[in-house]
Amino acid sequence: MMLFGIGIGVLVGGGLLTLVLKKSAGINKLGMASVVAGNVFVIVAALLGLSGRYAGEVYQFFLPLPVGAVLFSLSPLSSFFLLIIAVVTGLAAVYAPKYLAHYGEMPWRFKAHWLLYNLLAASMMLVVTAQNAVFFMLAWEGMSLSSFFLVLFQNERTKVRRAGWIYLVFTHVGAACLLVMFALLAQVSGSFDFDAMRAAAAGFSPGLKAAIFVLALVGFGMKAGFFPMYVWLPEAHPAAPSHVSAVMSGVMIKTAIYGIVLTLGLLGGGQGTELWMGWTLVVLGLVSGIFGIAFAAVQQNAKRLLAYSSVENIGIIATGLGVWFIGMASSNEVLARLGLMAALLHTVNHALFKSLLFMGAGALQLATETLDLDRMGGLLKKMPRSGLAIIAGAVAISGLPPFNGFVGEFLLYSSVFAQGFGSSLVRAVYVIAILGGLSIIGALAVFTFTKLVGTSLLGEPRTDHAAHAHEVPASMYVPMLVLAGLCLFIGLFPLPVMSALKLVLADSGLAVVGQLPSGIVSSLAAMQWVAFALIGLIGVFALVRSRVLSLHKVENTSRHKVGSTTWDCGYHNPTPRMQYTASSFAQPLASFAQPLYSPHRDGSIGPDLFPAPVARKISFPDLILDRAIKPMYSWISRAFETFSIIQHGNTHWYVLYIVIALLAVLFWSFVI
Repeated sequence: MMLFGIGIGVLVGGGLLTLVLKKSAGINKLGMASVVAGNVFVIVAALLGLSGRYAGEVYQFFLPLPVGAVLFSLSPLSSFFLLIIAVVTGLAAVYAPKYLAHYGEMPWRFKAHWLLYNLLAASMMLVVTAQNAVFFMLAWEGMSLSSFFLVLFQNERTKVRRAGWIYLVFTHVGAACLLVMFALLAQVSGSFDFDAMRAAAAGFSPGLKAAIFVLALVGFGMKAGFFPMYVWLPEAHPAAPSHVSAVMSGVMIKTAIYGIVLTLGLLGGGQGTELWMGWTLVVLGLVSGIFGIAFAAVQQNAKRLLAYSSVENIGIIATGLGVWFIGMASSNEVLARLGLMAALLHTVNHALFKSLLFMGAGALQLATETLDLDRMGGLLKKMPRSGLAIIAGAVAISGLPPFNGFVGEFLLYSSVFAQGFGSSLVRAVYVIAILGGLSIIGALAVFTFTKLVGTSLLGEPRTDHAAHAHEVPASMYVPMLVLAGLCLFIGLFPLPVMSALKLVLADSGLAVVGQLPSGIVSSLAAMQWVAFALIGLIGVFALVRSRVLSLHKVENTSRHKVGSTTWDCGYHNPTPRMQYTASSFAQPLASFAQPLYSPHRDGSIGPDLFPAPVARKISFPDLILDRAIKPMYSWISRAFETFSIIQHGNTHWYVLYIVIALLAVLFWSFVI
């Protein structure tokens, strides 16, 4: 536990030390070094906690609170999330200095950035280790506020300020629900300590359990980005610096997943689960997954695409949690084990490949000065290392072998065929829902990330910036390659990773013990050898191709007359006009699901035989923010404008209002 405390101290102290420096380069280096140094201590502590060394132990910090002690725990569950947070925030910190350098000399802004970044990392770590509800909420609020100000890094831009305020509103609505939830738990248990709440769980009424579950689902769902509570994600991520987006999407929203798992533990583990809770999570997860990836598929902004994709992946995790809940409620241990392990494994997977892809989007932005996919193209030749990492992340997030996304979704698919679940009708509904929903999500994910890779990395450059792009510095692409390597490692060695998760599954309050079915273990072992064979085959083909090309002289025939070359389908001298844009690639899907998207088109082509050049822009209004929340907000604003008549700016009138209000209260007191 001392290592964990030292790590938190280094993070906070390093953030404060950046305030005394004057040069941007020194500020960025010190900020990065403090995060890396602090996270080394935290990673060691998390590995020890994950091994079970501190299982069942709770530590008290010397600072007392009016409503209880400051308690921490490095249980396997807490250590699992702690390890993810430390790895991603550390790699993002290594990526950050060169990325921030393109903003120019901004020492005061960089000081604020690193102080807030370090506080965000520390507060997330405190959230997943806190064992007292009051301290949990203090850390949760610290996490929310620090991330809010990080989103506002370029606060001079109107869109950035708008995105920040949307995020702040949604995160505090969620926090209000969590406050009510913990107040109910404390009222019944008589304490704000989590151990006391677990001990009192046996006496919770069904109504109280239902209320706690709903409050947790809304409170944590606001942070996680469940449908329809995801609205802040596609607004905040394009506004924030790319490494901040990587941390927020990669690990910050995972603290909400930890909160949902923690809540079930506070309800008494398996005894606190009811079947309707599981089905609620399954339906919510599948709707979030399908909706998220459907809207990701039509986005032109790379980071906005990735933000909607986070909604999809959070939906997959929620589906796994729902399978776990269903298994616990129906006393099906195999189903519960598969569901929870799939959810936790996909939590790791998403943290890795989504952080990688957000860093990749930042690299593309740095090289082309845009996030618009229609203004990129041909960047793989200019940025081979970053491009390779982005391709690896795209393959992983699409759930394709031999990367980690395939393994996590394989476990979830396997839960569909778990034996001994319910009646034939219920089982049929379960199979159709899970299998059908995941199949739609998987197909759209492949479509979406084929578009991302194809329009940004392949083909010909569409702008001068793309034509003159160059590889980003090593400190930016090395963290991306490390994340790509981790994605590949989990895909190639899934069994050791799942063995490490067994202690998490058996953690106090979760009550999910035992082995995975032997059929699944043998299937994973077989797929491991297939993955190695696939990599070997790719290597052989690459070697043969390189050898064959080395024996032949390759000429650029574009200088020759057309008749001197072999027919090449019209692509003798390709130009950007001959290739798909992001918009045209997604057009068939947008046309097929037009009632869902309701695209807005600016500009039109005239009826003339030879029309003049015209610019057309197609945008896709968000289903919740643009088509529900904004109209409702406008209606409420107009309703309150009718009361503006009482605002005269005259002090005498305001004194009269106060007197009338006091007389009304006095009269009411006599009546009552």
